[in-house]
Amino acid sequence: MEALLALTGVKAAIATHDPYVGFRSEVPLFTKERDRLGRLIYQTAQNKRLLFNQQSFLAKKDRHTYRIFCMGGSTTHGRPYRDKTSFAGWLRLFLNAADPSRTWEVINCGGVSYASYRVAGLMEELARYEPDLFIIYSGHNEFLERRTYSGIIEEHPVVTELQLLFNRSRVASLMRSGIRSVAPGRRDAAREQYLLTGEVKTLLDASAGLDLYHRDEGLRRQILDHYRFNLGRMVAIARSAGADVIFIQPAANLKDFSPFKSEHRNDLTGSELRAWEGFFRDALDAMSAGEYGRARQAFENAMAIDDRYAQLHYELGRALFAPGGGAMPLKEPSSVRCKRTSVHCGCCHRCMRLWPM
Repeated sequence: MEALLALTGVKAAIATHDPYVGFRSEVPLFTKERDRLGRLIYQTAQNKRLLFNQQSFLAKKDRHTYRIFCMGGSTTHGRPYRDKTSFAGWLRLFLNAADPSRTWEVINCGGVSYASYRVAGLMEELARYEPDLFIIYSGHNEFLERRTYSGIIEEHPVVTELQLLFNRSRVASLMRSGIRSVAPGRRDAAREQYLLTGEVKTLLDASAGLDLYHRDEGLRRQILDHYRFNLGRMVAIARSAGADVIFIQPAANLKDFSPFKSEHRNDLTGSELRAWEGFFRDALDAMSAGEYGRARQAFENAMAIDDRYAQLHYELGRALFAPGGGAMPLKEPSSVRCKRTSVHCGCCHRCMRLWPM
């Protein structure tokens, strides 16, 4: 039955449906036009060129052409520069030099501040353009937009896994469409309530800026669940188009950039805060005097009181890396980021280090 539905063009629900968020508008990234030679091409829509590079490719792919769509956020886009100095631009040059026997089309579809849920939505459009490969670099922007998740989607992990399995089935997709046409579910109603705008509106664009960012463990868990869902959805979309997919693990620099914002534990008492601040000041004074061993001890004393303050971990790292600071191998990086970070903005290369994916 799955094979028969595949032949008739029915897609699995995961390829077209995101139970977490929806979008108010679906303006295509590419519009069909004619170039100066009269050929039909797809070209980046005029109203998308603020967040995307100008790109174009033939509407009908030549049989010797291998078409690659590079997707993600500003790192893929090449910001603060442009496509030519992005990894997509270099890949385009390298592939054509390494194997000139075929035409390599490397199309940069990186959108500034785009998170995985927007990347997956864009993939639905790109799947119609005869892709051979999707290269996806996504993960830095997951905490960038204000999102409110309905309690309806807070489910036990086993239920979530069953939902994913269900969403990968074309038979299930057909059944869901039939049921929804008769009686829309509560989940669909909740999804409509939390629609996102057609383009990114980052929290940092608001007048309050960083004041809007606060540690929220429940929201963090929901965002990570949504991210996992989106990765599976991207694979399903690629497979539905007969294309391969490569995921790039996002880079993170924990050493060279200080956190944008730090917050103490919510349950810190006044006396604990005063003691913490005393140790922290002593450590900074020791750093200024070049007494890195003493600074390290004072930072660790502060950490024993409150280990959630991101700047504390950064300063301790500086003390450890200083001459005579006693640097030692850190724990597995993702667990360190997970425990030590207060906030992530995700809008530029400076803050890659701030939140794990």
